[in-house]
Amino acid sequence: MVSELEVAIIGAGAAGLSAANLLARSNINFAIYDIADEKSLKENSHSAHNFLSRDRSRKSEMLLESRADLLKYGIEVRQETASEIVRFAGNITVNFKSGHRIKTKKLIIAVGSELDENKLFSIPGSRDMWAKSFFHCPFCDAYEFNNKTLGLLYGGVNDLNYLKLVSQWSSKLVYFSHGEQVDPAIESFLYKMNKSNLVVTDIIREFVHEGGLVKSAETAGMQSVPVDAMFTIGVRYVDNPLIRKLGIQMSETRFSQMSIPLTDPIGKTSDPNIFIVGDAKSLLSSIPQSAHEGYVAASAIVFDLIGERVAS
Repeated sequence: MVSELEVAIIGAGAAGLSAANLLARSNINFAIYDIADEKSLKENSHSAHNFLSRDRSRKSEMLLESRADLLKYGIEVRQETASEIVRFAGNITVNFKSGHRIKTKKLIIAVGSELDENKLFSIPGSRDMWAKSFFHCPFCDAYEFNNKTLGLLYGGVNDLNYLKLVSQWSSKLVYFSHGEQVDPAIESFLYKMNKSNLVVTDIIREFVHEGGLVKSAETAGMQSVPVDAMFTIGVRYVDNPLIRKLGIQMSETRFSQMSIPLTDPIGKTSDPNIFIVGDAKSLLSSIPQSAHEGYVAASAIVFDLIGERVAS
């Protein structure tokens, strides 16, 4: 049996849940799907920051409470994994691994982004440190390490600007080029910030940590460099096959070596019936930004559906 909807949402993160809340309050026939169940959400210890009333709370708590809010409108997040999206003659069909299939007029893709863990966690110890003392978003996580010694791991051509950003939280910086050539401008900037700042060109052999809290970076040359937290802009992501196979227009991003969907300001893609929001669109969305994008996309869809109904 094929379910027919006005809107389907794939992904129940901040973007998807924000869109779902607006659609529920707008009397739209929709459903929201996510691969994660409540148990796996509870195991997520990442913190939410820069969001009204949620600062320093666990991201999982926010998402679980948002799911509970949807239940008040009779909407439950359905645990499903989308395997294929088919576009044909203005119609959208979503096939799920369970065998379930839906047809929908509009589609919001809010699946987030998947880290390329093989590249990101290539240094022993880094995986255990992730989201505890190894980060990529200083706006989200640097405050807890104010005036501490912050290490920055080579990420690419944007490292100088990234260093300047991180210096807002501490002048005590260590740049690890991890065997890559160092831009002289980076050395100059670090020296001006603090004459004791270091540039470590040797390859990092491992991170020493206690329960995910980094203590030092150990180099191949047997140098031990104390740090209190590590940051990198060099986060890579796994290509999302759901989006890639859609055949919509894509654009290049300067932050990672992959393409991202080309959308307008409300999240609409080159297919006017498909919207992409949150990390699925930009790879680097914060929780407040993702929630905003979900709200805006859902609002636009409501107007689209009203226009179609009135015109028919």
